[in-house]
Amino acid sequence: MNGGRVEQVGTPAQVYSRPASRFVATFVGAPAMNMLEGTVTLDGLSLLGGSRKLNVSRAGLPVGSKIAVGIRPEAVRMVAPGTPSALGATVDLVEELGAGRVVYVDLDGAPFSVVTSETVHPEPGSAIGLQFAESDLHFFSSENGGRLDVFKASVPEPAL
Repeated sequence: MNGGRVEQVGTPAQVYSRPASRFVATFVGAPAMNMLEGTVTLDGLSLLGGSRKLNVSRAGLPVGSKIAVGIRPEAVRMVAPGTPSALGATVDLVEELGAGRVVYVDLDGAPFSVVTSETVHPEPGSAIGLQFAESDLHFFSSENGGRLDVFKASVPEPAL
């Protein structure tokens, strides 16, 4: 529910893995899904005001369209800074949770979180790389917040 309006109906697994809107994506899950603002370009997406590029098919969306790209914190992998295809980031805070941790980072001024159970313990202020699979990305309209499935091949629905 969002302002008295039903945003999505489904099992918890369906809603979590395939949110119907940006609102649902950021409401369900803790920490919330990471969101990066982007613009459709001829060769994919420009993110974070043009400082980052994502090479995905634009699949018919007009160049210049504003979108939001989401990724769940547990779908992100920390790698060494400078790793090819990794986004460079700076560690802000590490929240220890016992068996795992949440690493909060700054990605060109945008807050971003990574959930990991790896035994890495990055220090605040240190540089890290972030990697993720294109299949783990979620795309949403910046105009109405609705899900956009035009950027990638269909993703299988989660098993019920």
